[in-house]
Amino acid sequence: MNGIRTKIFQLGLVFISFFLQLPELSADITGPSFILGEKTKGESLTPFLAILYGVPSEWGPDTVQEHFQKGAYYRETGESVNFGLDFSTKWVHFQLTNPFPGDRSILIENNTTIIDHMELFQNQGDRFVSLSVQGDQEPISQRAVLSRQPVFRLTVPPGTHNYLIRMDAKNVVQLGLKIWDEHVFHQKNTTELMTISLLLGFHIVIALYNFFLYVSVRDRMYLIYVAYVLSNVAYQSSSMGIMQYVNHILFGWETLNNWVMIASVDAVIITALIFSHFLLSLNDQLPMMSRAMKACGLISCLNLLINFTISVQTAAVFCLFNSVLAVTLLMCAGLYLCWKRYKPAYFFTLAWSFYLTGASGNIFSLIGLIPAFEISNWIQLYGGSIEIVLLSLAVGGRMSHIQTKLTRVLTEQKQIEEVVRSAQFLRRRELETGLPDFLNYTYYSQAAKNVSGDWVGMVICPEAKRLYIYLGDVMGHGLSPALMSVIAAGATRGAIHNSLDRSLGEPDRVLHIVRSINDALFDRCHEADCFMSLALVSLNWETGEACHVNAGHTPLLKVTHDEVQSFIQPGSLIGMFKDPIFRAQTLTLNPGESIFLYTDGLTENTSPKGRPLRMRAIHKALLAGDTLESSESTLIQLMNRHWTEQPLADDTTFFILRLEKLRKLASAG
Repeated sequence: MNGIRTKIFQLGLVFISFFLQLPELSADITGPSFILGEKTKGESLTPFLAILYGVPSEWGPDTVQEHFQKGAYYRETGESVNFGLDFSTKWVHFQLTNPFPGDRSILIENNTTIIDHMELFQNQGDRFVSLSVQGDQEPISQRAVLSRQPVFRLTVPPGTHNYLIRMDAKNVVQLGLKIWDEHVFHQKNTTELMTISLLLGFHIVIALYNFFLYVSVRDRMYLIYVAYVLSNVAYQSSSMGIMQYVNHILFGWETLNNWVMIASVDAVIITALIFSHFLLSLNDQLPMMSRAMKACGLISCLNLLINFTISVQTAAVFCLFNSVLAVTLLMCAGLYLCWKRYKPAYFFTLAWSFYLTGASGNIFSLIGLIPAFEISNWIQLYGGSIEIVLLSLAVGGRMSHIQTKLTRVLTEQKQIEEVVRSAQFLRRRELETGLPDFLNYTYYSQAAKNVSGDWVGMVICPEAKRLYIYLGDVMGHGLSPALMSVIAAGATRGAIHNSLDRSLGEPDRVLHIVRSINDALFDRCHEADCFMSLALVSLNWETGEACHVNAGHTPLLKVTHDEVQSFIQPGSLIGMFKDPIFRAQTLTLNPGESIFLYTDGLTENTSPKGRPLRMRAIHKALLAGDTLESSESTLIQLMNRHWTEQPLADDTTFFILRLEKLRKLASAG
């Protein structure tokens, strides 16, 4: 039965070799023997190997040797033997000839580290004897030389001798045997370790630099980039044998589980996709590609579960092909955005071009699509290092792009703020013109930011001997509420003028005005998710009769010579409800009395100790002065003393209107 399986497997390999260019079947075991010279400096054993695939795991070296003698083996003419995704047990046979009279001591290195078990046998008499077992699933202390890659120490007696190597692995396998003199190997190994350490150290420095940038600017993209770089470090160090080597030196660990490298590759894929998603703003620029990348990332997440719970072999296959998919998606996204002239994509695409070159060479070599060369073990590390540099430039390019856009936005914002300030200035000019001499007023306004969301104004109707006063407060502070305040002020003035054509009693008129303002601003308020409060007062300056509507605003205060009266008649906020509830309230203003309107910033801004300004202190300040100007001055001093010039949390505005005494009116006439 075993013979039938072997024949079927051999026929399968002949078929596959037609496409993958596997080594050809040979029937001659009397191939060339490697002749040891006086010095060996990494000469390849590959041309001298007889290779046997698909061997049942229970076969021993003597049974395998019989099959070699029958000619059931292959030869490889390349630099290394690439078994690709063949997870079966594999054997190789080679001969060494020592032409010297004494024993010859050499090292045999496998220049690829991704192999679970390698066992070296030597023919002694009529049987093969095991000399050493190595691999990343074998204790690293068993290696003849403490090194990142499997190394056998071999003493070759004079004459020609036969050797076998058995290989078992649950992942991709490459075999690149080289023969070294020990001192030459140590020189070469030291140079390789220094090179790998420098490149991986460079990765770590880049990660630390970007972590400090994240701490400074709190942009999540930097943190994701750090995760991507560290995932690359984990993958490169595991694939180059550095992780097992360092873990043994630092912690005494002997082996490195197969799932580690597969998990690190999935981590590289996931972090690369998330990082690219942020860097290229794919949600906005390429929604379809964004969804494709999310699907690719989901495959890697599922593969992590397969890796940890089901099968490392299955996970290895999925991981290889998903990495090709991920790099393809990243390159397509980069090329498309380069075509769209998105500047951060330039360095991004160039970076992934280098990574694609390295990754493709390594992946295609691992799965057996191209011959295995020693450079294929290094090309991804070099390509990845160049990629890290270019991606750092891409991150810098993105920040430059964002700063350029931010500068443009800030410039536009300043221009808009100037327009808003101009509109607010014109509103203030309206306050300063056309008012009857016997009405005196003052107002104060301070913005929490550059422009205020409070608005105040008056509309004078000489024919009706009536004055309309309004003070509004848009929720929030900054440019958006300030723009809304300009719109609201226009809507308020328009509603007042339109109401004059209607025959209404004054309580009904002020209610009609406020409802008209609500109707005009309702849709705009909901679009901007921005509502506002309003206090509207209609004053007949002949009779002193006043009508007041409060739309979610602070109470109106009436200031007499010895007390402050508060008028509270709350209503709905402007723009919040389609059918709001408002109520009109009447009061009488006598000569020498004042109306005080204010926004909630007056009572909500706090002292450095977090204490708000109390209404009792405000009442006292309003009563302290004999004149309007002295009352205003006392109140401003109170505010400055309480807030101690700290930045305001909310816009603050107040308005005072005073009906002068009769004797002053007489003198004015």
